[in-house]
Amino acid sequence: MLRQQNPRNRHERDVQVLQINTQRSPRAHAVALELAHTNGIDVICVQEPWIGGEQENRKTQTHPGYTTYAPVGDWDIRPRAMTYIKRDLSASQRMLEDKEHPDLCMVTPPRYN
Repeated sequence: MLRQQNPRNRHERDVQVLQINTQRSPRAHAVALELAHTNGIDVICVQEPWIGGEQENRKTQTHPGYTTYAPVGDWDIRPRAMTYIKRDLSASQRMLEDKEHPDLCMVTPPRYN
């Protein structure tokens, strides 16, 4: 399990991770985000996220407590994975070998940057 350094207390704590396949359901996706937030989950990995809208105006579920990371910058290719990180963790994202892939979303927590 990943451990995140807490700078205020100088002790380690477990990073809580939720992984879910929402099967493209907007309701399942929204409920997963809210339940994760309510239960203090730090990282949410969503497979088959809900993606709505037309090609030029695609969107997905968001939550004010999380930063959303998509595996592709150009949504002409439908993302098949999304990662949500608690806003206070301020993670960063990078593409493997500078290539985008709709199935792979690589996010690095701040301690490992």
